[in-house]
Amino acid sequence: MRLWHGVGIVGTALVLWGCPNPQPSSPAPPPSAAATPSGPEVTPPASTPAAVETPTPVAFETPTSTPVPLETPLPTPVIEEGEFRGIVPQEIAFMRRCTKWTLYRIESKQVRDEGVNTYVGYPIVKEVQLTPARAAEAIDAIEASIRGCPEGMIAVCFTPHHAIRAEREDGVVSYVICFQCSHIQAGSSVRGNNGRVGISSSPALGVLERLLGE
Repeated sequence: MRLWHGVGIVGTALVLWGCPNPQPSSPAPPPSAAATPSGPEVTPPASTPAAVETPTPVAFETPTSTPVPLETPLPTPVIEEGEFRGIVPQEIAFMRRCTKWTLYRIESKQVRDEGVNTYVGYPIVKEVQLTPARAAEAIDAIEASIRGCPEGMIAVCFTPHHAIRAEREDGVVSYVICFQCSHIQAGSSVRGNNGRVGISSSPALGVLERLLGE
């Protein structure tokens, strides 16, 4: 065997020896601190979106009207009678059987002055005591004017200038008359409450004025 620069051939095998300063192989890089440890791969759980709360609509309560109690009682209901009907015929019959009749001319506005002579609050301009014959004449004229008043002719205003009062031991009938407004404010023991009765000016206005002038 022949040597040649440290290379020998033995048979078909090539053998290297005596090579000075062999180059070491590059060292393996150190493991990274962030390296994932070996083991089965863990899949993070899928994130579930937060549930969004739907605002509940606010229910508004509808206020209910509560009737407020009145401090004073309501007045007695007014009964309208545009024709000769209802209680009026009974009142007229009662007036004819009375024993005292007084006819008044009054001012149209009520007052509360105790020093003023009034009839149901209206200042008296003139007062006449009627005889049975004059009373019958006045009552006949008032009845005819009530019968002649068309239905629905009663006005809202009330500025009376006449009144008649018929009385006896067991009761009274009082008619305060406004010919301009075509109605009577009636009050009587027969009626038991206040009422509005329609009346036309003819023939009662002329008859009452004549009787007041006598």
